[in-house]
Amino acid sequence: MAQTAKAQRNGVSCHMSQDCGRRRAPRVLSVAVGACLFLAACGGGGQANRSHPSPSPSAGDIGAASPDASASAGPGGAVAGPGGSHPGGTGGHPTSGGGGGGGTTHAPVTTSSGFTYTPASLYSDADAKQGITASQISICMHAALTLGPAFNERQQDITVYWQKLNAGGGVLGRQVNFTMQDDAYTAQGAQQAATNCQNANPFFVMGGIGFDQDPVVRSIAEQNKFLYLYTMADDGSNPPGQGAPAKYTYSYTGAPSIEQTGTWLAQATLKNDPGPYGAVYVQDANWVGGWKTYQKYMDDHGGGSVDGNAYTMNAGGDTSTFSADITKLQAAGVQTVLLWMNALGADAFVAQANQQGYNPSYVTLDGFDLVTGTVGEKVDDKNSFGSKPMLAAWITPAFDPNNPNVPWWSAEKEMLDAYTKYDSGHVPDDIDWQAWLAFKQVTDMLNVCGANCDRNDIAGILNSGWSETTAPLCSVDFSKNHHFGGQYANLWKAHRVGYVSADYPNASQHTVWQQLTTCANRFN
Repeated sequence: MAQTAKAQRNGVSCHMSQDCGRRRAPRVLSVAVGACLFLAACGGGGQANRSHPSPSPSAGDIGAASPDASASAGPGGAVAGPGGSHPGGTGGHPTSGGGGGGGTTHAPVTTSSGFTYTPASLYSDADAKQGITASQISICMHAALTLGPAFNERQQDITVYWQKLNAGGGVLGRQVNFTMQDDAYTAQGAQQAATNCQNANPFFVMGGIGFDQDPVVRSIAEQNKFLYLYTMADDGSNPPGQGAPAKYTYSYTGAPSIEQTGTWLAQATLKNDPGPYGAVYVQDANWVGGWKTYQKYMDDHGGGSVDGNAYTMNAGGDTSTFSADITKLQAAGVQTVLLWMNALGADAFVAQANQQGYNPSYVTLDGFDLVTGTVGEKVDDKNSFGSKPMLAAWITPAFDPNNPNVPWWSAEKEMLDAYTKYDSGHVPDDIDWQAWLAFKQVTDMLNVCGANCDRNDIAGILNSGWSETTAPLCSVDFSKNHHFGGQYANLWKAHRVGYVSADYPNASQHTVWQQLTTCANRFN
């Protein structure tokens, strides 16, 4: 995709390999939450995954975590690893042997915050301590570093959080050795990045964006038995979007699945936007589950017009059919269009539709400044076409460094101050914001795990139904499904303001995301 896709900006087509103003890949490095991360998810992968089949997942507990998924319990609830003491808690880890895949039986542990969990039996005592010592924790993350320079985002920009944390003493006295591997924003690249991370023997692996990348690494984690915390992706249901989530053992996410997000966006569509409805969506196994749940909710609640006005694309940034799709949608009188694609694709679609004289209302999963900073004035609440403002959903609060009146301003200010100190040549943006919060949530999880934390403890905390909040992120709740903790999201609209978006000054767009609903699990 990085070599072939085109993004259209203000009527001008630009190859992604060129510099077209200031442009970024959708959540290029979003890690944690949004979760850009249990890492925040961002707008999916760049290529269809069918050309790079991923290993089939092994059965086990349902799993998928990302830096988003960590709860914010703070340092108070320290717990122990094998045979160690448990500050603030009770219980222990009997060292009854066991190989790399279990065999050890563990007693329940209660933290000082009152949360009780049973350490998992995934690893022998020695293997459980991989990547963690009394002085250091090693974490490896895969992300689309290849695209970073084209979008003014460097690896050192993403890692400011860890610089600040380590300067303040790290996590319970441990310095965090945080490294990144380039997944090239492709499924094949994700396979190599996962191998590189695994060879470094980290405590756990984290996943950045990618509807195409994260499922690949998730399958590898299940086969090779390493802990994987990732961002938004499919839930593994088969057929996609139908039936129960797949079962995993080593993979966890604190972000909502794309299937859950599809239902939420359908609720928001019917409540806020006029019909007839239409859609353009990626017809790939790693994407289509979210479209299927969107379609089902629309069919069941009066939005069935979407069925006859839905068109497919082969990858998240594939623009080849847009002109024809737009002609058909316009001829059918469709007033609201779902854009189930990545943010570069969404920008290109809006620009192309505007050129063809078609300006419907839009609903998207791409709540990025890339969108509002590029085509915002075509889709915001003061656009000149009479359409409703674009709606988007995500788990981090909307990022706007020019607005100190939002409830989460103190968290934004903390991040902005850190960037001034540690990365003064970089203008912080929403990708940095998503990563910052995701990493903060991971830190909270490690604090709960405690001074004697091991990999069995991390899995046990999540498997025991951990439910916590790292403000200002939405809460994670692993009690319903021990591997999918994302149960809430925010709803945003594109909003016109009197200033240019701080992180897209070259685009001259006066549009930002404004939060309409905070951390809800229904949007109707």
